Amino acid sequence: MKPIPLILAASLLCNAALIATALIKHHTAAPDAPSARQRPIQNPVPSEARSLTSKIENPATLAQKFAANEQRIVAELLAVQGKPVDLGGYYQPDDKKTSAVMRPSKIFNEILTGL
Repeated sequence: MKPIPLILAASLLCNAALIATALIKHHTAAPDAPSARQRPIQNPVPSEARSLTSKIENPATLAQKFAANEQRIVAELLAVQGKPVDLGGYYQPDDKKTSAVMRPSKIFNEILTGL
């Protein structure tokens, strides 16, 4: 299976952030006739996602950064596939080890950190 292009992944991330913002606005607005089906969602999007959405000033710039580094990011992600990892435990994994395993691309992480 061919991986999706990184530019598409960046575009999907930006679209998801815009949709999340729209959902927050829609579900936190006071309904005209409140009913059980129209109750606003209490916390539709985690605060981390809301803060990330507000930081993306120019999605095109973000997409350009991902596109420029696509080959390197894909290579870093493919390099860790299929190898066993140590999470520091099954029921209570170590947060640092898990974070390192789940975010294996240094370049991808730098782009996201730069938001």
